[in-house]
Amino acid sequence: IRDDLVTGVQTCALPILVILTHLETLFRADQDQTLEGVFSIASGKNIQTVDRALTIQTKDMEILGQIQLGLGDLTIESTQFGDIGLGDSSAQLNITGTELSRIQARNMSLGGDNSGDIFVSNVQAIQSNNISSELSLNATSEGKKVVFETAPSTFNKLSVNANEGIHIQA
Repeated sequence: IRDDLVTGVQTCALPILVILTHLETLFRADQDQTLEGVFSIASGKNIQTVDRALTIQTKDMEILGQIQLGLGDLTIESTQFGDIGLGDSSAQLNITGTELSRIQARNMSLGGDNSGDIFVSNVQAIQSNNISSELSLNATSEGKKVVFETAPSTFNKLSVNANEGIHIQA
């Protein structure tokens, strides 16, 4: 895949299997910052690295296929300070529990300096088990928080970084 197909487009049609061998690859689905870019993997399509890092920057995403990174790390960042929902939580960028189960990586980082609040609800162990080491939730922009909503969630190892704090709802 040419770099201009990966980093400079709103949508990108990928073949059935994309194998990435660069040290690190970036998919930016909102290059022109119109808030319209969506990263999507169709059913039966796969992105695979040879133990390499992958970063996805997007407004929203839909994972119907697989992301397989082996010992590689995955970073998913929301564009334009959009909120992130994980599991049954709803936000601008949603990753359902089913979508999370389709991701296989050593570490996964969700959020960052350009992301908004992160909301987490009802992530089952079977959905998060393919993250073999650590899942990091990063709401590090000024005034941003991580909220664990009422339904419990289970992770192998979790780290949470939040500028405005970690909120646990009962």
